[in-house]
Amino acid sequence: MADKFDSASSVVDLLAKVEIVAEDVLATKQQVVDLDRRRQSTREALRVTLKSLHAEDEQRAQVQKSWICLGNMFMKLPTKQVKTMLDTDQKRLGEEIDSVRGTLKGKVATLRELQGQPALKGYDLNPMGSDELFAATGQRS
Repeated sequence: MADKFDSASSVVDLLAKVEIVAEDVLATKQQVVDLDRRRQSTREALRVTLKSLHAEDEQRAQVQKSWICLGNMFMKLPTKQVKTMLDTDQKRLGEEIDSVRGTLKGKVATLRELQGQPALKGYDLNPMGSDELFAATGQRS
């Protein structure tokens, strides 16, 4: 009889672990979605900024200013400075998304292991870089 309770207790412990890891996977996926939305908004703002820089003549673009929201306040800054800030944010968000996606792969592998499923094949592959692609095909893209 005690053996029955031990196995039931271990099943409950396993299910609790699976639930914790699954919640972590879902939270990480949501974090990727949120970061991607921010990156998309930054890309849109960068595109509008570039349009305004090219729309005006070169001399006027030097003194042109744009409104930007920093935290919870709006500031009017030179458009070139705003463009630089948006470029930096775009790169940082891209790196952060890549980092979070990298951790997501490990969390999914852990979840599948806890659930007794085989590891996903090809899930841990990384895309080829331009140098590797050139070495493989002999063509620059």
